[in-house]
Amino acid sequence: MKNANFPPSQWQKGFSMTRQQNVLRALIGLLVVAVFGLAAIIWFDGRGIEGLIEKAKGGDAEAQYALAVAFDTGDGVPEDDTRAVEWYRHAAKQGHVHAQHNLGVSYAHGEGVVRDLKETVKWYRLAAAQGNPISQYNLGLLYAIGQGPIRRDDGEALQWFRLAAEQGHAKAQSNLGAMYALGLGGEKNLVFAYKWFTLAADAYPEGEDREQELKNLKSAFEEMEPAEIELAEKLAKEWKPKPWEK
Repeated sequence: MKNANFPPSQWQKGFSMTRQQNVLRALIGLLVVAVFGLAAIIWFDGRGIEGLIEKAKGGDAEAQYALAVAFDTGDGVPEDDTRAVEWYRHAAKQGHVHAQHNLGVSYAHGEGVVRDLKETVKWYRLAAAQGNPISQYNLGLLYAIGQGPIRRDDGEALQWFRLAAEQGHAKAQSNLGAMYALGLGGEKNLVFAYKWFTLAADAYPEGEDREQELKNLKSAFEEMEPAEIELAEKLAKEWKPKPWEK
């Protein structure tokens, strides 16, 4: 059973992909595919799950999403990936951003539905267009790696990593720095690489990710002129997350 002990906010399914050898991982080691977890609104009125089902069947997108999460996690109902996908789809079609993201993850994993990366990209794009940084990051991963019908596209990957990074997504900041350091998707730019490595290192708690980021900073530092380092540190210090604007 999936962990169902969530604080009261939106929950989004984890996304993972097989680790593949590719230039981004091989040279910088930053294309780390993480399991994400934001919390879910699993809310029940006085009538319990029956009331939630009634609201969902009545077309309430938030209730449809909450019911999908309940089936996805087995919280209050038997875990059922197929029914989770059914209710994610109802909510997603109404524009519910987290339902769109989770439906994309379901297609990526083949949970409750036949695995289909084209459908994954479709739903991630819809969620990303509403500013979901995890969908943006996952799109960046898909295009940076290239898998199945999704062909590798460094320019597309750079775009999605940048959008997520600007909202403060630490792993997107890491991968964006790596792409600038390697000149993937555009010209090599060690100033921008150092900036994003710095921001990611500051965002990570003590541990493996932060240690890797510090190694990346050291590698970039050794190639840079003092004036470039000064500029990069200034840019990192002045950076602030950008609220999403359509």
